[in-house]
Amino acid sequence: MKLLRISDKLENETCACIGSFDGMHIGHKAIIEDVKCYAGLKGLKSLIITFREHPRLEKNLLFTPEEKLEALRETGIDYVLLLEREDMEITALEFLNILKNGFKVKRLVMGFNHRFGKNREGDPSFILNHLSEFQFELVIFPPIKVNGIVVSSTNIRNMLLEGRVEEVIPLLGRRYSIVGRKVKGAGLGKNLGFPTVNLEVEGGKLIPKDGVYVVFLPDLGKYGVMHIGDRPTFSLDKSLEVHILDFDGDVGDTLRVEFVKRIRDVMRFKNGKELRERIIKDIEVAKRVISSAL
Repeated sequence: MKLLRISDKLENETCACIGSFDGMHIGHKAIIEDVKCYAGLKGLKSLIITFREHPRLEKNLLFTPEEKLEALRETGIDYVLLLEREDMEITALEFLNILKNGFKVKRLVMGFNHRFGKNREGDPSFILNHLSEFQFELVIFPPIKVNGIVVSSTNIRNMLLEGRVEEVIPLLGRRYSIVGRKVKGAGLGKNLGFPTVNLEVEGGKLIPKDGVYVVFLPDLGKYGVMHIGDRPTFSLDKSLEVHILDFDGDVGDTLRVEFVKRIRDVMRFKNGKELRERIIKDIEVAKRVISSAL
């Protein structure tokens, strides 16, 4: 995969797709596979056009910029045109000219709800009205539904913010995950007999709704119970901390956490003894969830 800027030019003709690709859900993957297959059949190069950072959001992102690049590399695409925020000032008409003349696009694929260009004027209708000027084929992917829900990054974000982590799995094609940097905590978990790893997550990344979750740690091959939110029993601020089941080793400097299921809200307890009893119950619930998932 070769990264391109908007000022670059290609010699080869391309089949391209355009989108935000935040989260790389199953709809995104279907579009990219279509581009790769068509490019292979017609002897074209494959091209993804997207923003390095989300053009409209600065928080609640499904991908950090680094995660997005990693996901793009995994697609096996030939080229990725990474747009910068200042490129949002390019009008849709100017952008179509760039695609035709700079990147030799012969076929453009986009999702039904994608818009591009200054003031987001470049919707499917706009392109159709100007298609004869640019002489490339336009393909609009219709919405994909899973369990009656339209697969979109917006819907996935909303579901995660409601704590519905298990429901996004078929939309994403995988569990939602975060990567956290290990930081020093207050030591409360250890004092209660359930040591936790405290995590700090890069700003902008979406953290699911506060609560207690069953999680999987793929780098360790272990499950855990994660608490997100304030710690009202001890009047402490919000934290992200995970107790790893059947594990007493070193996790390293960072930890990837995949969300399996939300099991309860944040609760206030009278004292540490009550909290400890609830943690024991949470672990029992988590083990039942894990058994049903295996």
